[in-house]
Amino acid sequence: MAIDFSEYELVCRRADEVPDTLRKQLAPFVLERFGGPTEELFSEVAARLPQTMAALKSCYAAPVLCAKRGMRNWVPSFALEGREHNVFGDPRLPTFYTLYDFEADLAFLPQAATALYYVTDALQMTQKSYPEFAWPDMPPNQSGRNDIGEYCRLRSFPRKAAAPLIKALGSPHIDVWVYGSQGDALCTVLTSSTRQLYHVKDDRFADFFEIPDPDAFIDRYCAYVLAGNDVGAFDFRA
Repeated sequence: MAIDFSEYELVCRRADEVPDTLRKQLAPFVLERFGGPTEELFSEVAARLPQTMAALKSCYAAPVLCAKRGMRNWVPSFALEGREHNVFGDPRLPTFYTLYDFEADLAFLPQAATALYYVTDALQMTQKSYPEFAWPDMPPNQSGRNDIGEYCRLRSFPRKAAAPLIKALGSPHIDVWVYGSQGDALCTVLTSSTRQLYHVKDDRFADFFEIPDPDAFIDRYCAYVLAGNDVGAFDFRA
């Protein structure tokens, strides 16, 4: 889906095109990687999620850094143009790597999934020419997760509907990490160090499924979604 880059005040395809006013908002290593192939910029994804990287390379163009002016600073995004969809990721500020315990905050996720949050705050897929605030099917940004109570509220049913899942997992600290456009939800336990994922279909919390290999699953799933396949046909319980 062609991106209308005219909507942006700044479009850069190489690191030497990035002005100093934007450089200060990017980590030095990100600038060093930018301008090369997709697997170089997102090397953590290439290492931990090889199928996901293969989908990014085969279905999308190399990353472009585009930005609009905010009140004080640029509002940048990496944009990867695709045939039917586009992928966007908001780059991390340099202080993210020096002042923030990244691994600790994501210790509840499958280890491989943390790669999606290293260079950018997740990767979203859309048919629009700009990143959206929230999106289904792909893992959300770090502030986009919903705890089980908020998820129930958004779905317009009481929190007690999730009681079977809370009881079975032995914790009320459950996040709905990924919500799907076809009624699927991937849940995690925030207080657990097992990094386990649980699938719930159509809000039937008593009929949850513990995903056997979360690292391999999230790679297969993200690759499937990014390739533009029908999410409703994906077998979450294979």
